[in-house]
Amino acid sequence: MITITLNGDKHECREGSTVEDIIAMIGANSSKVAVIVNENIVPPEKRRNLELQDNDQVEILAFAGGG
Repeated sequence: MITITLNGDKHECREGSTVEDIIAMIGANSSKVAVIVNENIVPPEKRRNLELQDNDQVEILAFAGGG
């Protein structure tokens, strides 16, 4: 198991988890979120292959409409 910080909270996940796995874990729609790992934007085409490491800082931001 590894520990990451997701949106400011500590979470444990299995070793080898990808950004896409974390998006699925929180139930977000991958096409409607922005992801930042260790202050670097992760484009959608890289989420499936980017494995998270112990102590990574992950921010998942959902787009919200309004007016």
